[in-house]
Amino acid sequence: MVDKASMLTALQKNRRYDYSHFLNQTSPSLGNLLISRMLTGKGRAFVVKKIKAPIEIALVTSVRLFLKVFGPVTKEGTTKRSTHVLLDLRDEFAQHYILEDRKALLYSGWELLLFENEHDSHIEFLLNWVVRRLAEEREKGNWIDMKECPQEGCWKE
Repeated sequence: MVDKASMLTALQKNRRYDYSHFLNQTSPSLGNLLISRMLTGKGRAFVVKKIKAPIEIALVTSVRLFLKVFGPVTKEGTTKRSTHVLLDLRDEFAQHYILEDRKALLYSGWELLLFENEHDSHIEFLLNWVVRRLAEEREKGNWIDMKECPQEGCWKE
């Protein structure tokens, strides 16, 4: 079995990946090594280019096809109260979110959420469960509100 000190030494010598963020933690845990590698250095670029980008392209393309065939989800074309609430939240979100290069992805996500909530009661139930549980966790103090957007230039009050 490899001890923690020798593992950290090996990571410092690894030229293929930048582990400096992980190694600079107050007490680096080998348990969070993978997540650290995905979020920083060369691992981050890999995740963004090879995993997230194809998913984003597929989502945006699929939603654009949906919109071309069926048009956008509207209150006039829907019956569920929860869909109407989501539509209002999407419109409010659109007033605040201003980062142009991410709008297509986020608006596609909203459109997919609206469509799925309205047409699939299974998804509507699951979304309702998540919303209810988030509210309970927030009430208990386990869900901590972020006071401001961590990325500058994407959100306006």
